[in-house]
Amino acid sequence: MIAIRTDANKKLATGHVMRCLTIAKELKKRGESVVFFTVEAECKSIIEANSFSAVMLDGVWNNLEEELDEMKGIIIKDNVRLLVVDSYYASPKYLKEINDIVPVLYVDDFFSHKYEVSYLLNYNGFSFLYDYEKRYENEAVVCMLGPSYAPLREEFADAEKKCSDKVKRILLLCGGGDIRNCLGQQLDFFSDQSGFSEYEFVVVAGRLNDNFQELKDKEAVFANVTVLVDINNMASVMAECDMAVSAASTTLYELCAIGVPTIFYETSEDQKMDACFFDTNEIMVHGGSFMDDGKETLKNIWKYIKDFTKDKYMWEMYHERMMKVVDGMGAQRIVNTLLEDIDNEV
Repeated sequence: MIAIRTDANKKLATGHVMRCLTIAKELKKRGESVVFFTVEAECKSIIEANSFSAVMLDGVWNNLEEELDEMKGIIIKDNVRLLVVDSYYASPKYLKEINDIVPVLYVDDFFSHKYEVSYLLNYNGFSFLYDYEKRYENEAVVCMLGPSYAPLREEFADAEKKCSDKVKRILLLCGGGDIRNCLGQQLDFFSDQSGFSEYEFVVVAGRLNDNFQELKDKEAVFANVTVLVDINNMASVMAECDMAVSAASTTLYELCAIGVPTIFYETSEDQKMDACFFDTNEIMVHGGSFMDDGKETLKNIWKYIKDFTKDKYMWEMYHERMMKVVDGMGAQRIVNTLLEDIDNEV
């Protein structure tokens, strides 16, 4: 059995659990039995909706050391072969003590500590800024780095690629939570701008979005606004849109797989490094941060929407650059690496 430890709630949103589910589905395709462990009922519900079992631990989402003894006991009792950990609150101590029992894959977005684990995954484009090779040069740690390992859902591997002559239909995304109501703020701001009615806005809200009713109220007022929630066909929805405005997250790599020119923004500290890759390399346009200056970010986003509308060359340039970032096969590469090593140890 392979186990996965992760959480989702309104503060964390759903990014951690969704990328773990992608890995879990690939493992299941290879005949592996997968079980999840979490401390959040909302996370358990998401996991079970995707046809995996989830066990509730006695602990808290922001301090995994509280569950350490319980987790080690379960690993031994259930003969777990590998543990995937995707939580920013897994301490070096937590990971080391579990890795002493069973190989651990840790999803490491920050390079903040040296971890005694068997595998590290950092699929972010900015991972090249960190010297993983030096940090782990004398360690038996397999590092899976860069966008080729981005664990995109299976629908993105063979998804239809976007092709557009003009910007008409715009996709608005903000992950699974949106505690700052960025989607609502965008609709409020855009609706006051000249030219708002020239566009169609497709708003996708995650299942943990507390502002869903407010968004539906705006849909009732504006004929050019469509609100969707917790959809399971994101690739096709993306392909139907001419451009996107999205919070930074794994969603940016999904948009790359479809080739939808994107304006991105930050809603939390862990998203700030995305600008070092997507904006610096002119793969996407950086709108700003809703943490630092929401009003300026809204102005920037609207300006860039108009820029994309006026400049077809700009649209084509970003489209072509995005298409080179990922191929949708990241989950397969991750699982290939894990199973090859596990099978060799048997």
